[in-house]
Amino acid sequence: MRWWRRLLPIGFLRLSLIDNYTFFYHLLSALVGGLFGGLSTVFDTVLKKTFDGSDWQINWIVTGGALVNLLGVHFARMMHGKDKGPYFLFVAIFGRLVLVAVAFIVTPGPYLFVLTFVFVVSTILVPAMNSIFESNYSEKERGRLFGLNASLSTFVILVASYAVGRILDIDQNSYRWLFALAGVTGALSCYALYKIRIRGKGRPPEEVNDLKRAIGLMIPGIPFTNYIAAFNPGMIGTFVKRSFRATVRPFADTVRLLRENPQFREFEVYFFLYGVAFMIVLPVIPIYLVDGLRMNYSQITMARGVIAQVCPLLLMPYLGKLLTRYNPIMFCAVTFSVLAFYPVSLMMPSVLGAYIGFFVFGLGMAGIGVAWSLSPMWFSEGEDSGMFIGVHTTLTGIRALVAPLAGLLLMQWTRGYVAPFALSSFFFLLGSILMFWMYFRLKGTGKLEPEAA
Repeated sequence: MRWWRRLLPIGFLRLSLIDNYTFFYHLLSALVGGLFGGLSTVFDTVLKKTFDGSDWQINWIVTGGALVNLLGVHFARMMHGKDKGPYFLFVAIFGRLVLVAVAFIVTPGPYLFVLTFVFVVSTILVPAMNSIFESNYSEKERGRLFGLNASLSTFVILVASYAVGRILDIDQNSYRWLFALAGVTGALSCYALYKIRIRGKGRPPEEVNDLKRAIGLMIPGIPFTNYIAAFNPGMIGTFVKRSFRATVRPFADTVRLLRENPQFREFEVYFFLYGVAFMIVLPVIPIYLVDGLRMNYSQITMARGVIAQVCPLLLMPYLGKLLTRYNPIMFCAVTFSVLAFYPVSLMMPSVLGAYIGFFVFGLGMAGIGVAWSLSPMWFSEGEDSGMFIGVHTTLTGIRALVAPLAGLLLMQWTRGYVAPFALSSFFFLLGSILMFWMYFRLKGTGKLEPEAA
């Protein structure tokens, strides 16, 4: 694999050995994962336009990915202090390759089932990836390398999204092979992350080794002699015995972490308001674009996959470095204020209004994309940030229980789109104002340094 690294023009970055090693595989994952991201931008649009899905089915597909984040703290605790490699392999097979099954699906029910399965398994990725960023990247380079990878991945998403829209306008049934391709590219992206060994972690327990051998049936590089050892009946009994405790205890850990770290708790409360604003319009957007504006696939992917990705493409390397240097509280306050103009722009009932709205959305989400991954590290103050990002992710699932449903019901009750857009803008502004208030209050008392949890 070393000759591959010589072909990659990363010498100009002047990285340490471990930064260089991690960045190589992280970059491979980001580029291939960009294909997955671009191909998956039309999951909800295909349900509405090709499968003629109902409003409630749309609500499920756009909130399912967020709702399963309730499992985030569970997965974070399950992986705490362990080798993350087997989990990346697990996601590669059960969270990505399963999309190949969509090639044989022609009705909305099975389509929703497969995507729900993908959403659940994919929850493992965020805390696992954060362990790489925290353990392997030096604090000095972390923001810059994260932002650079995000920008390169965004460029691939931009190109792939536009191509997907054009292909689906020619043949709506192309979703079959497009989503199968998404499964393959997503699996390869996870496999690249699997190749990264996290500094300072010990040997994984036997249960995880068994899992690694089991999924080795589909991943090269694991000896055939280990296949039989993968099927250990004792694993089933252990799982049943511990399932209740494993389900309840992580949520108790969430409460404990928020109680013991007051700055992190306050930050999450205000970040929660941003999340409510974001999710209120989630089920409304695909319905509005398809039924309200009568946009075709090319126009939708132009708005959501191209225009919305331009700002992240250009700004993420800078924003990652900026967040590393400055306080995430002020960073989020500014970002939320920008996003307040996103639903306001969508109130213009035209394709141009949609394009403007998604440009503003991309501008704000460039900051959110960086803040989402790096802010919990700031509050963890050198500890394993997996539990912090697990809490961060779990709260996403909690707001997904209410916010999207509220947006959909408000749209149906008012028989229009203005009310949910206006409510979304209000929550964006409220979250921004409270973040500004938190920043200046803590700055005045000299308490801007994170407290140990």
